[in-house]
Amino acid sequence: MPHTSEAGTTLPNIASLLSATYHFAMGRIIGELESSGYSDLSKTQLHLLSRIEADGVTVEALTERLHMAKQIVWNLTHMLAEKGYVVEEHEPLGMVSTVRLADRGLAVMQTVERAQRDVEADWANALGDSSYAEVRGKLLELFRLTTH
Repeated sequence: MPHTSEAGTTLPNIASLLSATYHFAMGRIIGELESSGYSDLSKTQLHLLSRIEADGVTVEALTERLHMAKQIVWNLTHMLAEKGYVVEEHEPLGMVSTVRLADRGLAVMQTVERAQRDVEADWANALGDSSYAEVRGKLLELFRLTTH
């Protein structure tokens, strides 16, 4: 629901503000990836890559983290393996059990982290360091409250 300012102006709701900010940041990240030669990743694939830890993760853990069906996660990891971004480790019966970032996936994540730092630096510069730190801290509090 939109909010109304003291002057009677309709303001966007918090979900709209967060969504617009997210899409701006993702646009910058995708742009950086494309200019670095990684134009074959969808946002969903990138979302999955960002949930893989350095020592790998099980498909089951990925399904929980992403709130996706196991079959969709298997399909995504297989596509990423075909593109050289991840390595699938199979259990004896042939099912994928663990997914690890390949060198190409590690390079993508380094590019993503650099782009994220650039976005955050721009925001801190625009808002001022203390205001940005306060916004980031409050968002972190909300994140912890909503993901417990």
